[in-house]
Amino acid sequence: MSPTESTDPNIVITSHSDGDTVFGFVEIHCEPSNNNVIDIIKTELWVNGYYAQYADSTQPFTFNWYTKQSPDGIYEIKIKYFDSEGNEYFSDPITLNVDNSPYRPIPVNVLSVTYDKSGMKVVWEKSNANDFFYYGIHHFTGEYGPQGQIIPDIYNINDTNMTLTNFDPTVENWFGVVVADTQGYFAYGEEMANELEQPPMKPLLKNVQYENNSFNISWVKNIEDDFSYYILYESESLEMQNKTITFYSENANDTTLTINVNNNEFKFYRLKVFDYWDLSSKSEIKYASSYPKIAFVTNRDGINDIFKMDSDGTNVINLTNSDDMESFPQPFPNDSKILFLRNIWGTIGFGDEIFMMNEDGTNQTQLTQNGISHNVLPVISPDGLKIAYSNNNGIHIIDVNSQNSNTILSNSDFENLDFSINGENLVYTKFVSNGIFSIGTINANGSNPMKIKDVPGYTYSRIYFVNDDKIIYQYSRYDSSRIYIMDSDGTNLINLTPNYSRNRLINIADDKTKLIIESGISGHLDTKIINIDGTVINNLNINTYYTPYLSSNNKKIVCYQSDWYNNEGHHNIYLIDVDGSNKIKLTEDSTYDIHPVFLHH
Repeated sequence: MSPTESTDPNIVITSHSDGDTVFGFVEIHCEPSNNNVIDIIKTELWVNGYYAQYADSTQPFTFNWYTKQSPDGIYEIKIKYFDSEGNEYFSDPITLNVDNSPYRPIPVNVLSVTYDKSGMKVVWEKSNANDFFYYGIHHFTGEYGPQGQIIPDIYNINDTNMTLTNFDPTVENWFGVVVADTQGYFAYGEEMANELEQPPMKPLLKNVQYENNSFNISWVKNIEDDFSYYILYESESLEMQNKTITFYSENANDTTLTINVNNNEFKFYRLKVFDYWDLSSKSEIKYASSYPKIAFVTNRDGINDIFKMDSDGTNVINLTNSDDMESFPQPFPNDSKILFLRNIWGTIGFGDEIFMMNEDGTNQTQLTQNGISHNVLPVISPDGLKIAYSNNNGIHIIDVNSQNSNTILSNSDFENLDFSINGENLVYTKFVSNGIFSIGTINANGSNPMKIKDVPGYTYSRIYFVNDDKIIYQYSRYDSSRIYIMDSDGTNLINLTPNYSRNRLINIADDKTKLIIESGISGHLDTKIINIDGTVINNLNINTYYTPYLSSNNKKIVCYQSDWYNNEGHHNIYLIDVDGSNKIKLTEDSTYDIHPVFLHH
């Protein structure tokens, strides 16, 4: 017969009635009812359905139930006994209400759980028990996790904190304090856990700069107290596959790295920062390229924006990404900035305003506020510190650092401008009348304005200062056009293009030692590169390309072509060697890609 299936009124609990309140040590008696003599060989006390203790076979059967460590509440009590024939029976149960609260010490609560690299400190309230015996510290990980470290009891009532030196702050460490008195009573206060250790702040890896055959890599310093080390990974894959460690440092102040590279290399970099607990955070992936960069204008995103790409046509990035139309990007000499025009609403309508930005598209700054007073293409001084432009009000100089503008010559109808190599003077063209324009110079500070001469031609003809004391310009008549060089006072005029009747000045090298021109007879012009003394370097044998631009080493040309000639119906950008060979098509989109320029490094 199963003991859970049979009760027997032949044995009853005699010491207590159902519903009695008890505390401390509780003595429970039971004996046979109605003086029945039962051959009982063993008895057991069961509490809330679980075995608690046993007594021998001597009547009356007595159990000492120790309730001082039991939570207050209602408990079911019954007796199980065994007879000599092997039968097992339960008595009828009674309920007892355990209430030790008047006798227990006042609980103490955990006040804080904090940690640093040296240890995890637990602080609790001080007990006010007169018969204090000890504090017992309970530690377990996770809300219902495994038991933590065994912590020795603390017998000094004034010791209300302890520190663990072996701990893991990445999981919850729960602590509770039991206060015990000398009478054997216990009280358990409110528990508390540490705040979980978080990974380090996400590192900010800056855009990689390419300069002097090196990648200059930098990031923002980690300022957290538990910083451990940096690792910089390098890969040839955007997904950072097969990455290698290129830098390791345990010094938080190490935030820069220079890596020597060859031409036409590209790499991907990601910074990872680790803390004392070996948690880590990783930066965004940054791309680095030693390919020359090209800025250009395109409408591939719906409106003319300025984009940047490597000279192999990869890594195309929208720099301006605005709702306005941008045009004519220009690189600052020896600096990572770009000058450009943006057509925006001014005081009385739309007009082109001058902006500059970093080479990565950040810090877009408006430099002019002229409304629809039209800006002719601005020019940058060779040292990159001044910008000259003209509009209907005259010629103006912008100081790049202060962004202040100063008018150095008032009037209208000024057209093309150029700085002398030393940046101290400007040459300009000015419309005089149909078919006539004048050439003049002025110091960049506004002093010594001088008209040099009137010449036949068109106001959009380019003009350049070379060697500080020489000026190159285009002379145009209805039946011929020539390119001349002269001294800055108008003397020593030399025709650089005597062999052909039709010549057009297109562009000049950054070092102002070479010119890109178109030369030939009416209806057939060839693009050529010549020295400033007029000697021809080579004939590019191309006549359908626009705005060719020389690289800083004068070895490559970037330009665009209207591919209507190829029945593609759009404009694309090409890269060509200066001898006209190795023509590479860089853009393939069915879009309008124009005005490419090399960016300086």
